[in-house]
Amino acid sequence: MGDFTTKDRRRIHLKKMGQGVPLVLIHDLYGNIASFDALAERLKPHFTLICYDLRGHGRSSKPNHYEMSNHLQDLVSLLDHLQIKKAHFLGHGMGGIIASLLACEASDYVQSLTLIGAYDNNIVNGMAHLMNEHREMTKGFTRLEATLVLFPYIYHNKKAALKWYQQQRIYSYETENDMAVATRALHTYQEYQKEYVNKFTVPALVIEGAFDPFRNNPAQRPDVNARHIDYKEYKHSGHAPHIEEIEKFLVDFETFIKNI
Repeated sequence: MGDFTTKDRRRIHLKKMGQGVPLVLIHDLYGNIASFDALAERLKPHFTLICYDLRGHGRSSKPNHYEMSNHLQDLVSLLDHLQIKKAHFLGHGMGGIIASLLACEASDYVQSLTLIGAYDNNIVNGMAHLMNEHREMTKGFTRLEATLVLFPYIYHNKKAALKWYQQQRIYSYETENDMAVATRALHTYQEYQKEYVNKFTVPALVIEGAFDPFRNNPAQRPDVNARHIDYKEYKHSGHAPHIEEIEKFLVDFETFIKNI
């Protein structure tokens, strides 16, 4: 565990473990590094894992304003701080967007991408739509409370997802203000899937859960015929297929890395 300070004097909390080639794990909106605890135990014998709390999340600094560009700058600063010239990147949700931005703007750092449920503003708008669709169930609730109420509509393997969610809340509790600031930051970046997924040319494993309510429409999904993209739909997962079907994910990830 440790911290480093960004160029704009924000503290970023990170954890480094394992041995092997570097693999950077980037969590989702409202998440934190505890979201990768289960995966880290399985992956650390094979990779040097770098997990960090995005700014505004977990135990990192929580300024009252930041943008998606700050997340990208923080990632580059992290890599330079750790003297990492090239790495594999695995991003869930917003973490996948950040990793994709890096692949487009500073591709020399990127050996491969694994993108899980990465749908830009659909994560925010999808949650708002879900709350409105079930407004009788969520009326008067905070976003955190509504997330728990709506669990059956967000995740398919609810038992695994709930344990995963609780681990993150034990590690760090985000306030409603923290979440509002993080949401506004994501809204500063409106275009992702087709434009960015099909723009970079590094090897990419793209995974979606069949029951993920935040999925983009088919026209916005990556070009599954592109040579550099390995696209998989998980039939028994919602928004966290790497947790809901962890054994399948580990096999697919291992195969993907070996074939690079």
